[in-house]
Amino acid sequence: MLVPASGCAISHGGLFYYLKQADDGSRDLMRADLENGQVTAVYRLPPGLVIRSLGTVTTDGRYYAGGTMTVMIQHNRGGKYSPDGQLERLVGPEGATLYVLSVPEGRRTELAVGTPHTTACTGHEAWIGTTGEMLLSVSASGEFRPEQGNLLAVRAGQPPRVVARGYRFNHVGASRCGRIFSADDWQPPYQIVIGNTQVERAVVICESKTSPTRSQNTHPHPYVTPDLKWGIFNSNRTGSDHIYAVRIPDERMASLLG
Repeated sequence: MLVPASGCAISHGGLFYYLKQADDGSRDLMRADLENGQVTAVYRLPPGLVIRSLGTVTTDGRYYAGGTMTVMIQHNRGGKYSPDGQLERLVGPEGATLYVLSVPEGRRTELAVGTPHTTACTGHEAWIGTTGEMLLSVSASGEFRPEQGNLLAVRAGQPPRVVARGYRFNHVGASRCGRIFSADDWQPPYQIVIGNTQVERAVVICESKTSPTRSQNTHPHPYVTPDLKWGIFNSNRTGSDHIYAVRIPDERMASLLG
């Protein structure tokens, strides 16, 4: 039997969760025990709430999380697809534009990053907690060369500010609390850098020693865990792609937050 389902997730205990749509359009969060086949409806979503992503379940099984809508948009200007839908060019000489959409009316507000405001956006950005600012990296050249700073923060209606200098920042992330950023230094040995999002203060916590290829698995994509104690990143330093964790010394984190 085919069942309209979305938002699939599997808990650490092996229980399968999914969203099932009823004939009247309502949606229930379902839990299936794959060992015995028992299926239970655990929650009915409020009317009008639409989960538009895959789901995830907390380790204690108490919470299910999913995304509702996209409000931060990266527009790759000049991108080109063939008639059969194959990507021919990711972005053209116009560069990428970042903008936000207000909800629910959909009003578009462009952000003052990317050409002609800055060098080209790298395509890596993240919200800084709930501050309303966006963290991003731009091409490390000209006025935004490493010593001048290519890691920026921007909010609607304001010019960007430099968050950190001294590294060729590429992939970026921000802690859940918004106080700490994480990024990789896009040059050998591809160091993992963390810092304060509000003042220019940054430190190296390790070298990823990856050798990037076209595969995203080889790009560090670092982030900091919600408790601010671990840095997580990718590397193929052994010849195979793996996920690594590095313990952030308490005194180093304190020096960034103090």
